[in-house]
Amino acid sequence: MATVRKRGDYPWQAIVKRKGFSPTSKTFLNRKDVEAWATVTESEMLRGVFIPRAEAEKTTLKEALERYRDEVTARKKGKSRGNYSGIHRKPQQGFLEGLRFHDLRHEATSRLFERGDFSMMEVASITGHKTLVMLKRYTHLKAEDLARKLG
Repeated sequence: MATVRKRGDYPWQAIVKRKGFSPTSKTFLNRKDVEAWATVTESEMLRGVFIPRAEAEKTTLKEALERYRDEVTARKKGKSRGNYSGIHRKPQQGFLEGLRFHDLRHEATSRLFERGDFSMMEVASITGHKTLVMLKRYTHLKAEDLARKLG
């Protein structure tokens, strides 16, 4: 059973503790989102399909690219670490600072909706969201696109 408590700036926090898993917690602005997240997380743990997301949420894109270069590219046939120009090119100062790999999930979810080719359930299936509440949290539509559709 998840523990739900009220906190400071982010008023609600859920902590899920299950035998065989490290404690997992997340904060939300409202209690409804806390309860939805806790239910999904507990369900995934019970079914044995839970994947901790804390590292992905904290990893910057720069760190992910450097890790790929060091761990994956180094093992590929015919590839040397020095020839991987995509990562070795130095971007503008501050280009990747603060950008988390997890941020790309938000971006991808929003762009799938903007294409207009997919239903809500199809986007949820592609992105791996178990509930429409969580899907809604990840969707950030452009205001000008919405205004254009309204006429």
